[in-house]
Amino acid sequence: MKTIYKSLLVLISFALLLAFYTETMAQAPAPPEPGSTSSGQQIGGTGQIPSPPAPGTGIGSQQIGGSGEVPSPPSPGNGQQIGGSGNIPEPPAPGGGQQIGGNDTVPEPPDPGSGYPMGTAFQTLTIPAGWSGVSSQVVPYISTLDSIFQDDLQAQNLVILQNFSQVFWPAFNINTIGAWNTKDGYTIKVLNETEVELIGLKDQNDTVSFNSGWNYLPITSACDVNTEDLFQELVSNDQLVIAYEIAGGGVFWPGQSINTMPVLMPGKAYFVKVTDACSVSFPECIPSESLIIPPAIQGSLSPWQLVAGTPIQQFLLIPDMFSSILMDGDYLGALTSEGICAGVTEIKNTDENNVIVLFGDDPTTIEKDGFTDSEPISLTLYRPSTSEYFRLSFNIDNGNDANFNVRDLSEIQNLEKITDK
Repeated sequence: MKTIYKSLLVLISFALLLAFYTETMAQAPAPPEPGSTSSGQQIGGTGQIPSPPAPGTGIGSQQIGGSGEVPSPPSPGNGQQIGGSGNIPEPPAPGGGQQIGGNDTVPEPPDPGSGYPMGTAFQTLTIPAGWSGVSSQVVPYISTLDSIFQDDLQAQNLVILQNFSQVFWPAFNINTIGAWNTKDGYTIKVLNETEVELIGLKDQNDTVSFNSGWNYLPITSACDVNTEDLFQELVSNDQLVIAYEIAGGGVFWPGQSINTMPVLMPGKAYFVKVTDACSVSFPECIPSESLIIPPAIQGSLSPWQLVAGTPIQQFLLIPDMFSSILMDGDYLGALTSEGICAGVTEIKNTDENNVIVLFGDDPTTIEKDGFTDSEPISLTLYRPSTSEYFRLSFNIDNGNDANFNVRDLSEIQNLEKITDK
């Protein structure tokens, strides 16, 4: 009896344990089936375990903490967001030009360690005191004149920058030029010699076009250029009248077989007169080549102190017919009514044509320092071999009076000695 009771007790206990286990298991959620993409099960609080991604589909838009999303890996070049609204830009194509702040354009990826984009060109313009011509072969990244001439403006060194119709005149807060243009040349005046550094891109278009008449010639080459080579085609076509150095004595006058300007220099600008629309193209720059720079226009034996050159210039041709009056080594000085020497030249060869460049009065100064418009021109000859002076009488252009006229190309006629001075 006692054995039957124990067996019955064991059966009852086992039934109670089975019932408790069944009830407990019924309250627990069923585990996900293998490969199921259900919305996930809870683990503590309200967080969810996301379903595992299907192979090759990416993370998609599943949540990781809060409401932030993990974006799909960006396709090359399509630009996906990383943090806030910032975009990953496409890698720039070489030379394509992407913006970096404002309107500044970077043509290529930056050169590591240089601080400037790859392909950046540098040019230092050395500008002498007084008047001169200026241009560049570099297209600056920042082309505003206030930025280019910042140091000279702070030092009050820049007096004026101009071309035929526009001017940058800081003292009067005038700027009708706007921004620097590599295809333009400029006339400039500074009080003291200065250097201006341009940082940007090399101008890849080495052709400069001219309109009929007077033009600026900017130098878009990084090397010295042979004058005759550059103008060879224009001379052959009788299109070039004259090219000359702004505020200097260099002259290329092919029709009169005169070339006192055999070299055109980077950073400078020149005046050119042509008969009709035409153009010149600069040759490939070979830095190892160097050209001979002509000497200064005033020889060491000249008795006169020549005024500072201005861009207001006139040219007097001295033909080779006066070998009975002139001698090799003579100097001719062009004097104003006050006796100011505003032009001088050395007669190097009486069997060839010579030229004397005259300078007009500087409009930016109070004192008179050159010829005024239509002022009579006085010529004096100095002969170093005998230390003699002679005053000369002459006419120009078919008997006209010898008066100063800006950019006039005049030929001296009826040249005679008057008397000893």
